Amino acid sequence: VLCAWFMELQPPGLAQLQEYLRDAAQHVQKRLSQNDSPTPLQVQAFVKSLVKGLSRLIDGAPQQILAGVQSAFRGFWDFESNAASPGAASAVMGVQHLVYILQKLENTFLRGQQVMEAVQAELTHQAIRKKIAQVAFHDHSRVLQLGNKGGMELLGAEVRISRRLAGDRSHHVFHWKFNLGGQQFFGSAPYWDDRFDYAVQDGRQFQQVECRAHESHA
Repeated sequence: VLCAWFMELQPPGLAQLQEYLRDAAQHVQKRLSQNDSPTPLQVQAFVKSLVKGLSRLIDGAPQQILAGVQSAFRGFWDFESNAASPGAASAVMGVQHLVYILQKLENTFLRGQQVMEAVQAELTHQAIRKKIAQVAFHDHSRVLQLGNKGGMELLGAEVRISRRLAGDRSHHVFHWKFNLGGQQFFGSAPYWDDRFDYAVQDGRQFQQVECRAHESHA
């Protein structure tokens, strides 16, 4: 029987999410330490049972928890449909993929509050990248509050964003920072504007071109 390799997981509720994950990880660790390696089909059966239990535990949970759980399976398993994701990686899903998933879940939920802040930080980084992509070049300064000491608010965090030309003058680079729980987070992303002339090499001319490009969008 395929399911014989793994224990029957019976999650008692959201309050015991950490215990549930710890039990699952310890079970896998014990079986592997006994040189009892599962076949790919057994791995998929285990993951399916794991996702079923996690889905019940996190039903109605805050978005940070949902995102933290689902992100561990990304690329290997479709959490919502509880089935292998299409592609080569999931087609030959082995024990190394299971260990990777469990490690990500452990890192997210079994190390205390700091880890949850990391989950929230990643959601904030994603929101910043999305906001930058949505705003037209000529509206960057106004909407993104570039250079404003107060910054702008996203997902409850005060985000300070700046935009500079890259060292080789081939594109722009956005940099941002924000605080969560007393910890400061930093991020950056490249940016290209189709109407901006990145070809000028002289420094002063380049600054002038940036000004003209800015004005041409207005």
